[in-house]
Amino acid sequence: FQCRKSERKNLDNSTAQKPRQNPMDKDQKSSLLPAKLWERIFRHLTPLQLLRARAVCRQWRDLVTGSPMLMNQFGGVLCGKGVMDQNYRPAIALPVGELQLAGFTIVGTGSWWAGYGPGLTMLALRECSMTVAVLFGVLKQTPNLEWLDLEWRKIRRCADWFLQAGFPVGKIGKLQHGQPGRCRLSANISG
Repeated sequence: FQCRKSERKNLDNSTAQKPRQNPMDKDQKSSLLPAKLWERIFRHLTPLQLLRARAVCRQWRDLVTGSPMLMNQFGGVLCGKGVMDQNYRPAIALPVGELQLAGFTIVGTGSWWAGYGPGLTMLALRECSMTVAVLFGVLKQTPNLEWLDLEWRKIRRCADWFLQAGFPVGKIGKLQHGQPGRCRLSANISG
């Protein structure tokens, strides 16, 4: 039996009952286990195994990338004498949990930072130069940051700047600074 085009259209728009879809849609199928349980399972994997798990499916990639605990297993170092701006392309393609930048002049961040910032729990800036406004812009895109290590020769008493500026430190619980030009912000573990 074949229908003409006009009849097919009428059949498609008819009020006849359509077969019932499985009540478990794609999203429900993929989340048979809660994310926290997957996270507990994945935390026993090595970094190489985690990379392989990320490649299995989009759900696992998002789960690993969205978990600061799992991302802490990945770290990266970017060293250079170059300029970081909106057009900068990092050598490390995978978002990491810990990142150290050394020797850069940072004048702004592009779309690449939006992929790195949310997953970072530790950021170290060694002998980088940037304005405080750029630093605050970077920190606003790192909501899970627990440890910030600044080592600048040109900036003094940077912890005071954070306090005076009223910068929302989010998960960063404690400000520490020692020698001039060095400032550490770390999570307050003693609670």
